[in-house]
Amino acid sequence: MVIKLGDLMWGWDTSEDTIGSSGIIFCCEGEYLVCKRTDEGTKWSIPWGRIKEGDDPLESAVRESLEECGIQVLMEEGEDRPELITKYTYEGRPCYVYVAELGEKPNVYINFEHSEFKWCKASQLPPKKEMWEQIRCAIKQYNKIR
Repeated sequence: MVIKLGDLMWGWDTSEDTIGSSGIIFCCEGEYLVCKRTDEGTKWSIPWGRIKEGDDPLESAVRESLEECGIQVLMEEGEDRPELITKYTYEGRPCYVYVAELGEKPNVYINFEHSEFKWCKASQLPPKKEMWEQIRCAIKQYNKIR
């Protein structure tokens, strides 16, 4: 399944070795993990980061999930393997959003990039002005088709 979101993006890393960005939406029991950024206007988002030259987008998203939230994602085929739900381009660079359905909520250990986290239903996401719109859209669209 692929969700089309248009060309939306936030806080782009302009490092020359950055070739794109990727993140994972974690879903468990109908709730989604969102994290409040300490940078970029303290908006809510998901574990997200840049893809460097030679990186695989999914591996980058998995790395960011571990670094930012302490969530270890299995890379073997199976129910925990994240699925690509949307890909779009921003300023000529690809952006990938994956989703991982979890059987139980993992322990979350946020790093310095986030000030807090919460699990919430799609109907309880932070308001548009407090959350990156493309992530809100991806969660709401995924929630409709799951």
